[in-house]
Amino acid sequence: MELKKSPKADLESKKGMFGAMGLVFALAVTLVAFEWKSYDQEQIQVAARTAIDTEEEVIIQTDQSRGRRAAPPPPPPTQRNTKKRRGAKMKTSAVDIERNNRKT
Repeated sequence: MELKKSPKADLESKKGMFGAMGLVFALAVTLVAFEWKSYDQEQIQVAARTAIDTEEEVIIQTDQSRGRRAAPPPPPPTQRNTKKRRGAKMKTSAVDIERNNRKT
């Protein structure tokens, strides 16, 4: 078969050089990306806005006296039953015996 291309148009001989140039370019882009410094400008603007845009709270006073219920009456005082019941067994102590003796 007859070759139709000239040896100057053959890029197979320059394959290694193009690969090395691509590798150097990729490394350069990666290095620049890691060294690139950026500052967050949004935080500065947000902090400046919050100081200016503060709103005062409006407190509405309402009348609560209509819905109040009357306080319940206090419970009645309890009375102690000092009379002895018949048939009921009660524990007696020395103090109780002395009180019973004084009453009679």
